[in-house]
This record gives sequence, structure tokens and C-alpha cells, in this order.
Amino acid sequence: MAEGIVFDADAVSKDIAEGISAIQQASTMEELKAIKAKYAGANSAMTRASKAIGSLAKNEKKEAGKV
Repeated sequence: MAEGIVFDADAVSKDIAEGISAIQQASTMEELKAIKAKYAGANSAMTRASKAIGSLAKNEKKEAGKV
């Protein structure tokens, strides 16, 4: 596993909920672009979680994928 990258299911679930809420409240394309960068960009929690999943044991990957 890469140093400092840990899968946190609670953080992923929280980010998903926040991202959905932000999308629902967005009223401009610029807002949507900012939301995309925050929640799906290169430095987002989702990207970090995706990288962390790759280093989990097989049975842990299955559970992480359910999030």
C-alpha cells in the first residue's frame, strides 16, 4: 500500500452524501465543475479511497466495494 493511503468507508460515505447534496443545490455549470473537482478530482477523498482499495486483501476489497 502506498504510504499514508488508508481506506475509510465512513469518509467515503460522507463524501458521497455531501457530493450528492452539492449537486442538487448547484445552479451553474461553474458550480458543477467545482463540485466535480472537489469530490472526484485527483486529490479527492474518492480518488484516495480508490487507490487504497487496490492494496486491501481480497475479502476486504469486496466489503469496500459495497460502499
